[in-house]
Amino acid sequence: MEPALPVEEEDPNPARPARRSLQFQELERVSYSADRLPKDFIKNVLRAAARLWASTNDVTLGNISTPRQLPRDDWRCTARCHRCAMCVQGAGRVFAFTGCWARVGIFELSVQSAGACHGEPQKARQAKKHKDGEITVGEREQVLKAAETLLVTSRKATTAAVAIRMGPGIPRARIRTILRNHKSKYGAGTREWTESQDTFEAFAATRDTEKLEFAYTSRTPFQWVVRLTGFFEAARDLHSRHPDAIHVTSDFTFRLAIMGYSYGVLCLRVHRRLQQTSRKSFWPMVMSCSRSEDGTIYGRMLVALRDGLAARGLPKPSSISLDWFDGSRIASASTFPRIQLRCGVEHMRRNLKSNQSAGTRPPRQAAPKAAGRGRARAQAKPKAKAKARPPHLVNRPIWAALALVRCLLFVPTESMLHVFLTVILDRIRRVWLENRWASYWEKEYLCWRDVPMETYGVARLFTALWWSGLGSCKGLHSVGHPSSQQTAEAANSKLKRDLRSQGEIRKHEDVILALEKCLPTWLAPLSPVDEASNEPISMMGDVRLGRPSCPDQWMYHEGANLRMPAGGHVVAFASIELILHKMRSCRRRFPHETWASGNAQYVAMAIGHPRQIPPGTLQKMRAQLRTKKVTDLQNLLQADGLLYQENDDGPFFDKEQYEQLWQTWCLVWCLTEADGSYDIRCTCWAHAWRGHCVHQYACEQFWDKKTHVGQQIPPAQQDVVRAGRRSRSEEAQAPRARLRR
Repeated sequence: MEPALPVEEEDPNPARPARRSLQFQELERVSYSADRLPKDFIKNVLRAAARLWASTNDVTLGNISTPRQLPRDDWRCTARCHRCAMCVQGAGRVFAFTGCWARVGIFELSVQSAGACHGEPQKARQAKKHKDGEITVGEREQVLKAAETLLVTSRKATTAAVAIRMGPGIPRARIRTILRNHKSKYGAGTREWTESQDTFEAFAATRDTEKLEFAYTSRTPFQWVVRLTGFFEAARDLHSRHPDAIHVTSDFTFRLAIMGYSYGVLCLRVHRRLQQTSRKSFWPMVMSCSRSEDGTIYGRMLVALRDGLAARGLPKPSSISLDWFDGSRIASASTFPRIQLRCGVEHMRRNLKSNQSAGTRPPRQAAPKAAGRGRARAQAKPKAKAKARPPHLVNRPIWAALALVRCLLFVPTESMLHVFLTVILDRIRRVWLENRWASYWEKEYLCWRDVPMETYGVARLFTALWWSGLGSCKGLHSVGHPSSQQTAEAANSKLKRDLRSQGEIRKHEDVILALEKCLPTWLAPLSPVDEASNEPISMMGDVRLGRPSCPDQWMYHEGANLRMPAGGHVVAFASIELILHKMRSCRRRFPHETWASGNAQYVAMAIGHPRQIPPGTLQKMRAQLRTKKVTDLQNLLQADGLLYQENDDGPFFDKEQYEQLWQTWCLVWCLTEADGSYDIRCTCWAHAWRGHCVHQYACEQFWDKKTHVGQQIPPAQQDVVRAGRRSRSEEAQAPRARLRR
């Protein structure tokens, strides 16, 4: 690691209105062995080394920033001293930590400090003027070489980054001019990168089709789409053993743009068991490269997926999870007309919050220009027409709307969702007086679906692509594959990390070569060491296309605290053992209700810790689930208190009553066929989001379908009978029997 120079940095708290100019001075250099640091990514290693230095030097650190990679290939983060109030407020002492692996097993850390732990006044930021000077041809070549070194390692060649790498010899204004001219000629890449487009098609024709199979290549515009053959074969083997429905997700990789080109990935959504816990995972099936994300490249990726599945006798995808880009949804509906479209609820929440922040943020005042700067322009350049800003809430905070979204996310039936959306939009327009925002939300994030008039009583139903309730699944086979982009973003993170780890990328061919190096490790069997890590390299293991194969480890005896998606509260889930114990041992305050009809069995219980259930809860929930006609359901919901009238106006949605029923209690039912096969469903959010839940497994053992934990606990009445048989004394008999004597 090169000697760290005193550099000028800003305070790591971006929320402060005034920023300080800090002059860091080196304190010391220390080295730590690998056994004293975590075996993790370099970012976490740097944070751990900073905390280790602070602990040995009697320093308290806080506000540690996210480490970033410097142009000199080392990593840097900043932190504040948390010993005095002024330091906590950002007006005191600040530390900077720069480190890297110097050699195998040795981590070198450079510690710098700025500011002092006393003194109320803040240092004002001083602007510095740089005088431009002429540079030589050799210096220009050095600037371009420094920019190329940054680009081939997937970093941005900004003026500041190149200036830091070059040193103080060349003025930044000259560096900015050189980079601008280079970008106008070669774009965001290098000359070698741009020239490799001419030879890429010939290179693609020589690749081994057992690893990669190119479905499309184009020179103008430069694009390519490739099928990962190994994962198609693995999907065929998995479907032959477990013939479940196929679900896919797609997105363009976040910040994986290599020299101005974006890479898209189309993945198979699977459930993989790691560390005794089932997780939503992915198998990359198709990858693409394009200048930008558009509907055309999405369509070519979906066609490549369709042809690859058909060639191996696999069924068409049942659902696809996307973001809110219109081009991807249009391409999906065009390639697979009967596919179920799902859009991530996280993206919708983020967009609504961003619109609210942009609408309520005070306008930025431009600084007055200095007189005499540059040549006076005879005529001002016409400004481009600004894009219309999406509406925001004026009379209510955005959290009021997001709380309603969280409630509606797991509404069990489509008819119920239609009723709730109708009354909520009506209240937003008439009571909140937010007609513009309601129209925007309805247009962008809600939709209509044609339904049979004789079944629902209406010709169209209000629905949403972000809805993940139990009834959002076609034929109830999409449980565990909710409207979420978490799987696609996990795939983006995995691909970005593994492709960049293969070395420098100078040509388009290098991306394909790096992908071919990663494929054997992705398709390798999952080793015990790999499974124990937080970021396994292999994508294999105990994988299912549909729902998880067995309970998670915490479901048997321990229980767990799980947070409800979309910013929900934490729910304490009981274990299977505890639920069965309460169901079979409670004598008076029963934690469940049971009911059976034909081949159907029902149980109502608490979603969280077992508690006494109000009488009639099961029949109330069952009646709401079975009612499909909108008019009848609205009357039923109003009678049950989920809808209410106010001053002869309404009906209105009662959020508290809904949460007390559907987010406190769940209904589990089992349908048994004539051949003995059965299917168990649950209305809780964990069943819809994760694909399985403790209530499902507890009822499966309660109905004597399958044993999950130990020996079944006998009911309370059987305990009394057995105790009476063992002893004939009065103490062994039931209290009422003694009174009758």
